[in-house]
Amino acid sequence: MLDIKNIKADEHPQVSVGELIDTLHKDGPVDSEVIQALTYYKLFHSEVFKSFESKILSVLGLFLKIRNQRTYILFY
Repeated sequence: MLDIKNIKADEHPQVSVGELIDTLHKDGPVDSEVIQALTYYKLFHSEVFKSFESKILSVLGLFLKIRNQRTYILFY
């Protein structure tokens, strides 16, 4: 069960967010509690969340679309 109080009081949110990202990477976004927990980490630990945000988006398969893209492959 998701416990918002524990998320808010988490003294090591970097570790917890990292574990949530590992779960997403391993299982995919099949558990809504993982997504909800990430939402609460963003709300209560926004500075920590910012450092993981691009990784979370990548793991979820959500990518930024660039309007003035010159090539189809951005990472080469």
